Amino acid sequence: HYPLRRQRQMCIRDRKTTAPNWVLFVKELSTALHAQKKILSITSPYLFNPTEAQKGYFVYSWAQIASSIDRLRIMTYDYSTSRPGPIGPIAWTEKTVKYAISIMPASKVYLGLPGYGKDWVTKVEGVCPSNLAKIITPSAKAGTFLMRDAASIAATYGAVPTYNETFAEVTFSYKREYTGTTSSGLSTTCTASRTAWHQNAQSFSVRAQLVACLLYTSDAADEEDSV
Repeated sequence: HYPLRRQRQMCIRDRKTTAPNWVLFVKELSTALHAQKKILSITSPYLFNPTEAQKGYFVYSWAQIASSIDRLRIMTYDYSTSRPGPIGPIAWTEKTVKYAISIMPASKVYLGLPGYGKDWVTKVEGVCPSNLAKIITPSAKAGTFLMRDAASIAATYGAVPTYNETFAEVTFSYKREYTGTTSSGLSTTCTASRTAWHQNAQSFSVRAQLVACLLYTSDAADEEDSV
């Protein structure tokens, strides 16, 4: 599967050649599905207004496929990957949703929310066991956990979760010890400082309010245009 994944990554990087083919594919698929009285739902990473010269997965060409799809599910997560930070900050989420409803009916737009959290190693003291040395390091990928387990993880290590109003997410930091042996068989212990971020019920409520507000604004604007 590696060569296939590699090819896909290369295609996505080359927006100029991939985007037109993507749009054509979606339109053809839409025609075929609608002929069978089925709907077409697209799941896509975030995208901002391309005229504003900023990062985004423009290859997905929302404006060009808007009339062909029935649902757009936006992946409003994985904002922070290599460094500790929010999974999908509310301002970032709002920006991509606003762009989406500016080019298609708001009724087509859905939010994809994370049911997981991420847990980064920020510092390591001591020498970690050889079987964990590549995992317990600030350069390693963040660990993940189910959102429902967040409270128990924090309680286990005596961490105090804090709700961040700016990002509308929860974060907590803690230390964890790892004991084992070195590659030469000697006993060893290291202590890792870790920082976690995740969303919770309050986070979801804020996003639900955002969607409701944007839907109301969009509907009001449509009514004014029709007068």
